[in-house]
Amino acid sequence: MLFSSRLVRILKILLQQPDDEGIKINDLAHRLNTSRRTIFRELEGVDSSLAKMGLKLVSRPQKGLVLEGSPEGKRNLMEALRTEKVSYTNKEERLMLLLYELLQHPSSEKLIYYANRFQVSEATISNDLAALDEFVRPFHLRVGKKGMVEGSENDRRRLMGTILQNSLSPRPVNYLNKTELEEQVFQIGNDDSIMHLLNQQLLKQILTLFEEYSHELNLDRYAQSSYIGLVIHLVIAIDRIQNSETLTAPLPELMLQPEALKEAQKLTAVLEKEFDLTFPQAEIDYIALHLQGAKISYLPQMQNQKKAADASLKKLVEQFAAGYGPELASHLMADHQFLQGLITHLEPALTRIRSDLPIYNPMLEQLKSQYSDLFVKTRQAAACIEKQVHKPVSDAELGFLTMHVGASLERIQRIKRPPVKTAVVCASGIGVSSLLSARLEKNFPGLLATQTLALEEAGAAYGYELIISTLPLTHPSIPVLEVSALLDEKDELAIRTAIEAIPWGQKQEQAQKKDFQKQMEDVQQASQAASQLLAGFKICEVPLSSESNLVYEAAKAAGGKTDQIYEDLMKREELGAVMSKEDGFVLFHTITSGSLQLQYYLLYPKNKTFDGPYEGIEFAVVCLLPSGYTKAQQELLALLNVTMIDNPAYIWALKSRQLQTIQTYLMNISQDYVQRQM
Repeated sequence: MLFSSRLVRILKILLQQPDDEGIKINDLAHRLNTSRRTIFRELEGVDSSLAKMGLKLVSRPQKGLVLEGSPEGKRNLMEALRTEKVSYTNKEERLMLLLYELLQHPSSEKLIYYANRFQVSEATISNDLAALDEFVRPFHLRVGKKGMVEGSENDRRRLMGTILQNSLSPRPVNYLNKTELEEQVFQIGNDDSIMHLLNQQLLKQILTLFEEYSHELNLDRYAQSSYIGLVIHLVIAIDRIQNSETLTAPLPELMLQPEALKEAQKLTAVLEKEFDLTFPQAEIDYIALHLQGAKISYLPQMQNQKKAADASLKKLVEQFAAGYGPELASHLMADHQFLQGLITHLEPALTRIRSDLPIYNPMLEQLKSQYSDLFVKTRQAAACIEKQVHKPVSDAELGFLTMHVGASLERIQRIKRPPVKTAVVCASGIGVSSLLSARLEKNFPGLLATQTLALEEAGAAYGYELIISTLPLTHPSIPVLEVSALLDEKDELAIRTAIEAIPWGQKQEQAQKKDFQKQMEDVQQASQAASQLLAGFKICEVPLSSESNLVYEAAKAAGGKTDQIYEDLMKREELGAVMSKEDGFVLFHTITSGSLQLQYYLLYPKNKTFDGPYEGIEFAVVCLLPSGYTKAQQELLALLNVTMIDNPAYIWALKSRQLQTIQTYLMNISQDYVQRQM
């Protein structure tokens, strides 16, 4: 008998229903995260297989699907489902799948059962059990020759959590978003993922609860690794409690902080109501221990000050820093941000290490490859921590320590070297490049000094050390990086690598001063650009009937040749729209022969937002550069667009249609720009 993995899950759910009770198709589809149509397709042809066991699947009004038949037939079906073959990609994955199954079931099975299940010989399973016995020894467990796992319930659960955390996706995600966690971390619906070993129904319920109560239960203060680790801990714990496998020995009171115990009690009160069960005190204690060891993403200032004053932790940080050698140690100990951050990190980290609590580090593999030498040095420096807690420090914990040291090294480098002079290039130099420039300044603070350029200027650019472009571009003497306008993780790594590759040790700090005549020309151009900006600025309300052709409305509102401006705007839009639904704006910009001067104005819908392709957009910004534009005109428009990204107050003024406030911003920005040329 061979069933698909989804059909196996369907039949198991039907077998779990009380006698003469069924489950509705909609409920079944919801539990399996699929469609009604898929459920019906999976059930096609199953009748003949069920009939061989004296079972029958019927549909009843008000009850849904009901599996009818004798208790013996249902037991035979459950046994057949349990021996369904398990898919895996390599020996290591087979070992972990086998181990997790052994940990879940207290009673041993015959070796032939596991051989059939994993599609290998009994001899292979026997060798697997011997290998697993060595693997579980550090967790204070034993694996017998027949597959029986010996050890405490606490150690059993700790190993189950470690297996799952070690298989997690190695990249950061928006972990407070339930859908993103389901799809990218826990891979719900993917039966080939090791994550399907978790009870999927419990997992969905807990993720829903965490999203609903994230702020009320202070869950949103935990870092990604600890948040996901807590989810795994609770799914395993509740699954074990529901199967009468509970912890029985409460922790000594001295091990738990009162605040952690209080947080655990609040959390379990919500869980008890949701799952209709009672948590024994030992279970609450271990949840408290998990929270006590959780990595915090933010802490109140007073709590930070209290932790910074902890003399024993500061002494441990000094010992840790000394492990890198006297030169680097002196730099680290002079970095207040490093001291504060590591002291804050170490208190929960020591709890985790002492209690063998696993933690997930999404950046571990990247750290090992990109900072391999520093990771090795961190392993050596962490000897003082291992000596204090009498436990080894895991690679995941070493990764977090490496990140603290690496961040300090970057700050040291930033102080030593001047920022890299960088040209940011897009089609016009005022649209995507302005937004990208704002992101670069934010993501690489102090490392880049950016200036926006149009594509036609980039080929002849000089005086820059790096060019970052959203379009294909080559330059005879300056390194060029092509990136996406969204600046993804791959782009950031490439930029960081390029910065490190640019020589600077012998770089002469001799930026030549402008002569007086050139300076006066720049001031004059800046003043003219500012005058054009302030004189031509306006706010236009777009009729509802024209919202589907907003680009044409933008061209029509301009001063100049409407058809030419529209044509040039459309050519720019074909390269990709510049739109931020989060901030509620769309940016239309181009270089056009249809205008004789710089133009900057705003379009608003009669209602709160536009409709059609611009649904949800609250205003449009239009930037026009004339053919033969000056550098000052381009820089001023770029500066306005950067301000729109960087300054929430300016965005608020734009959204609120506060004409006087907007004009004040434009005047101040223009004045600052002109003064910088002097």
